[in-house]
Amino acid sequence: MSWRTIRTGFLIGLIILNIVLFWATRVVRDQRYTAKEENMERILELYKENGISIQCILNREGYPKPLYRMGEASLFNRQMIERFLGSEYQTAYMTARQSRYTTDTAMLRLDPDNHLLTLQSSGEPLRWQSRNLMSIAQSWVERTVGSEWVCTEYQVDEALAEFIFTQYTNGLYLYFNHMIVRLHPDGTLRIFLQYYEPEGFEAGAQEIRPLDELMYGAMKTILQRCAPENRVVEELRYGYDSNDRSESAYCLEFVLAGGRTVRVNAFTNEVLNPNG
Repeated sequence: MSWRTIRTGFLIGLIILNIVLFWATRVVRDQRYTAKEENMERILELYKENGISIQCILNREGYPKPLYRMGEASLFNRQMIERFLGSEYQTAYMTARQSRYTTDTAMLRLDPDNHLLTLQSSGEPLRWQSRNLMSIAQSWVERTVGSEWVCTEYQVDEALAEFIFTQYTNGLYLYFNHMIVRLHPDGTLRIFLQYYEPEGFEAGAQEIRPLDELMYGAMKTILQRCAPENRVVEELRYGYDSNDRSESAYCLEFVLAGGRTVRVNAFTNEVLNPNG
């Protein structure tokens, strides 16, 4: 047997060994970061016993995730003010920390230190009588703030229509950037916009809790927040949220029938919107 044949066989053997090692490592990793089947069966049975229906796909895999950096509120500039108020507005007052602008029918306040914009308007940019109030609100937000903002939660009754819009980019919901749109039957419109400049991921990653633990952490809030007929998990969303001003944590949001949601910190299993 020639040396060339031996060398070729040796190289082929190394390639096969590397492939086997790669897939073995992949299987071990997937098993490490996948919720155990018996635990999932147990939590699903618990949901069923409590009258909570699951109507979405559950992904049992949960790999380590990095934190997300939140920067300055660069959205709060003159262009944004004109989007809300038009060009015919007056500066009511301006300090180093806050500014207030007015028109005949609206007042807008900027609070950059707290990354907050608030608007109160007695005009009629949205019509309460509309049958398609959500789609009109979506179109208005897209024109005013941008197309990356989508409605993630809503509540409509005879006294109030409230929509929460969240920035959605690169397949993730950035819950720390959100806009609350409240419309009253008398035509009064109130806007609360919180915004941090997205700066990207931190270096490194942290392990997240298994899906069965996150589902257990959300269950109590689902039972408290939803009427029996709305205890249906229609979708699972993934993104970042924070109560901190500098960085945010990876989270999982349970989207329920009737427009309500429960959002859980995937690192700590803490409910991030307990009053949502």
